[in-house]
Amino acid sequence: MNSHVKQSIIMALAIVSVTSSLSAQTYSGTSEVTTQSMSQASYALRGAGGLRISVNLWGLVGRPGQYEVLSSTNVVQLISLAGGPAEGAELDRVEIVRQTMQADSTFKSEIIPVNLEEFKAKGEETPLLAPGDTIIVPGSSKHSWEVVLAILGPLFSLVTAVGTLILIMR
Repeated sequence: MNSHVKQSIIMALAIVSVTSSLSAQTYSGTSEVTTQSMSQASYALRGAGGLRISVNLWGLVGRPGQYEVLSSTNVVQLISLAGGPAEGAELDRVEIVRQTMQADSTFKSEIIPVNLEEFKAKGEETPLLAPGDTIIVPGSSKHSWEVVLAILGPLFSLVTAVGTLILIMR
């Protein structure tokens, strides 16, 4: 094993040893969470491909879930890997929730807003992902109502039909 590979493995193991499962949390403010240890950040060194990280993708995308990606992956690449944004996704309100280490060795959740409409319009860079990031692609309230009405519409039609049938049978 050459020295470059050994150094990479040692570095990956050192990073993994720093991370552990989620422990006590203290909520302070609207979007800040302070933790005693990092939550579910994981790293993997896979052959010549380089360092891979584990990230979570939630919300209105083709296939939400947990992904293992290269450490050089950005938000647009991850969403593309997941099948792209779904109908109703609010691309101007995407957020990255990232755990950052504080000076006192605790971790704090940082919310990083990402406007993918700006990316589409101007080709601006999007942030690179970090281990344990959770990317949230929200949906519009209009889209939520459309989903509710799409479910309730046929239900109301069925209830009306059954009510009409009952009245006719009397």
